[in-house]
Amino acid sequence: MKILLMRHGDAVRNDGPDEARHLSRTGRHDSLSVARALAAKLHGERVDFVISSHLVRAVQTAEIVVGELTRAGTEVDPMVHADPIFEPDASPRHAAQRLESLAARHAPHAILCVCHEPIVRGIAAHLGGASGSFTTSGLACIERGRTVWTLDPRSLA
Repeated sequence: MKILLMRHGDAVRNDGPDEARHLSRTGRHDSLSVARALAAKLHGERVDFVISSHLVRAVQTAEIVVGELTRAGTEVDPMVHADPIFEPDASPRHAAQRLESLAARHAPHAILCVCHEPIVRGIAAHLGGASGSFTTSGLACIERGRTVWTLDPRSLA
């Protein structure tokens, strides 16, 4: 089972509802940089399922990654499935269980989940992977209960 766990890209600050915050220019750029690096890391491996929270910035980040993986020739499910279980303050344990179930169902292919702090950190801890916070657009690849590699947009510049 390979779970690609990603935090959404940087979002604009506004006075509107949190759910409607969209990616900033930096968020789009960083998400695209990470997606390009991800395509190189996957070496043509299929991403069989993509899921995110339903908040705009997470869906936009997932769509950028799907678009870039497709452009790079990676086989990827083009549908981004939005699920409130991945909202920022939802239960990391329940979200991790959902990802484990999805990963088992889609094995041997990878799945991608885009969500938020603090839940992304909690999911990683429950999966036995990365600890500490995720930068915006940061990604961790978790296999068999451990983080095997990470991508940080700050190191890809």
